[in-house]
Amino acid sequence: MSDFLTNLVESIKVPAEITKNAIEPTSKQIGEGLGNLFYLAFSPIAKAKIKKEHEIKLFKEDIEKAISNYQQTN
Repeated sequence: MSDFLTNLVESIKVPAEITKNAIEPTSKQIGEGLGNLFYLAFSPIAKAKIKKEHEIKLFKEDIEKAISNYQQTN
C-alpha cells in the first residue's frame, strides 16, 4: 500500500510541476502588464503631487520672508 501511495504522489507531482512551469511565465507577464498600466494611470497624479508640494514649499518660504520683513520694520 505504501508503494501505491508513493506512486500516486509522484504521478500527481509531475503534472503539477508542468502546470507551474507553463503558468508562471504567463502570470509574470500579466503582473508586469498590470504594473505598467498602474504606473501609466497614476504617474500623472504623482507628478502633480510633487509639483504641488514644491509650490507649497515656495509659498511657505515667501510667507516666512514676509513675516520676517514685517517684524524687522516694526
